[in-house]
Amino acid sequence: MNKRVIIDMGLTEERVAVIEAGRLVEIHIERIEDDKIVGNIYKGKVTNVLLGIEAAFVDIGIEKNAFLHVDKPADSQDDKDIDVVLENNSDSKTVLDKIKVGQEIMVQAVKEAIPPKGARVTTNISLPGRYLVLMPNSKNLGISHRIEEEKERERLKKVVQQIKPKNAGLIIRTAGWGRESEDFLTDLDFLTRLWNKIKNKGRKARAPMLLHEDLTLTYRIIRDLLTEEVEEILINSK
Repeated sequence: MNKRVIIDMGLTEERVAVIEAGRLVEIHIERIEDDKIVGNIYKGKVTNVLLGIEAAFVDIGIEKNAFLHVDKPADSQDDKDIDVVLENNSDSKTVLDKIKVGQEIMVQAVKEAIPPKGARVTTNISLPGRYLVLMPNSKNLGISHRIEEEKERERLKKVVQQIKPKNAGLIIRTAGWGRESEDFLTDLDFLTRLWNKIKNKGRKARAPMLLHEDLTLTYRIIRDLLTEEVEEILINSK
């Protein structure tokens, strides 16, 4: 079905609407804020470890220390595209056993700070592409819950399992429906190069330091929705 994407870039927020057959099927609104950090990856320094509640506080270079809590790899994704984890070989419960005060660690912001609380972060880094999400610190294989047809789910699992790195996890996004190995390999190559760039920057950086800044709403929508089905994109800005 042909789609139209309408992007309205205002002074204080970005709005994106997706139209199918004359009907509004999706709408996304995001405020334009200089201090938005969800999706960003940081090299932080541990300031406190609370084993009793399996949590720690991490200085990531913003006003309040971020809150790190042991969570499942799938829970670290703030992406509605992701729902089902098919394999779980990670050992996230041991993360805090290895963390000490003063240690420098890489974390990703998953929730904005809401005063008086700081931002929430995770060590389960995730990098979304168009068809895949790369999870460098996991060995999970997941698939979008929006891909409902069981035959297609099984086909996609077999295709992606063949290219899945041994030491990283992957999640198949909704846009992966109907895609072949070549499509996933192109996506995986880009995400792997991006992760290597972030790792190399992290090795040289001294905490606290921002290592990777997430895309704005408009660029995320273009990455995720710009397919053969989109016949027109309208935007009120150059």
